[in-house]
Amino acid sequence: MYTQAKPVIAGFGRRCAAFVLDLLLWMLLCLPLRLLLSLLGALGVGSSPVFFHYTGSDLLLTASFALYFIAFSGGCGTTPGKRVLGMRIVSTRTDRLCWADAVYRETVGRFLNNLLLIGYLSALLDRKRRTIADRLCDTRVVLIRPPVSGPPSVPTAEQTAGKPRVDPCAMGQAEVSQSDIS
Repeated sequence: MYTQAKPVIAGFGRRCAAFVLDLLLWMLLCLPLRLLLSLLGALGVGSSPVFFHYTGSDLLLTASFALYFIAFSGGCGTTPGKRVLGMRIVSTRTDRLCWADAVYRETVGRFLNNLLLIGYLSALLDRKRRTIADRLCDTRVVLIRPPVSGPPSVPTAEQTAGKPRVDPCAMGQAEVSQSDIS
């Protein structure tokens, strides 16, 4: 069970932006593979259909796409795009996403989501923003950092008068007293 006190479900737009970031990163990571496959294709290797009209190059790139999402989702519980935007995939049954759920979610679930985009569009209608893949694997995409409402406030000179100045290098370091240790 995910233990965040009150998880905030990630919105549709944020999830789409994370997917675009992940797609760009995958394309960058696959650039050497694409160059090698195009070189081999120019030599006539791997250009004949293997599965229906798909070539071996097509299948290899599709497998690398699935492997990218499976590896990050199963290993870290989040993809780089989701991490940048402050999101995480969590299971409603356990603390974290297990490998079996990651494989199922990123293969079968992604295929069903892509089928006429119905899976993704269903997230717009669901109040928990679940896609078909989320429903199949009992997962949710939640925010790691809850959104901050409004701009940060800057204290005025009157509010800071008489207060000690905070050292910016020590920010984030908690003061620990002896009673906290024992």
